[in-house]
Amino acid sequence: MEVRNFSLVTQRKTLEQVEPIWLLRWLLRHYFKWRGFACRSHCGSCDGKCYASIEYRGVFDDEGMAYYAARCDGGAVKPIPFNAALPEETVSYEVGDVPLSEASPWYRRGVLLPFEAIPRRTIKDNLASLRSLEGRLDQLDDHIKGKCVRAS
Repeated sequence: MEVRNFSLVTQRKTLEQVEPIWLLRWLLRHYFKWRGFACRSHCGSCDGKCYASIEYRGVFDDEGMAYYAARCDGGAVKPIPFNAALPEETVSYEVGDVPLSEASPWYRRGVLLPFEAIPRRTIKDNLASLRSLEGRLDQLDDHIKGKCVRAS
């Protein structure tokens, strides 16, 4: 099965993910309320306890349109697999960007993690290219050996 990438445009992570200490989350929630961060309201009406600064903006199959949509304060764009799932463990998969961030070049370089998810098709294509290159190098080596003569 071929994996197609779509681009998911988001704005940040949940508070529970980035801050494990309850008291700090409580203080931050008051700050969020003051600043106007979004409430997830995943359990019906918002109880004011589950604030997050993540806001889904859209999913695009055109990278240019995704970048256009991500050009907002806090906007981010990240390729994600379509009709396939990444493992539950944290892995690198493609690189994203935060287009309006002063650190945009850093985001585009990506973060090195211990594991990277690569579609099988990409691996197979790269192996085929390497085999082809290996064959050409063997031909070049044979050619060089045929042309070179040892001085006696």
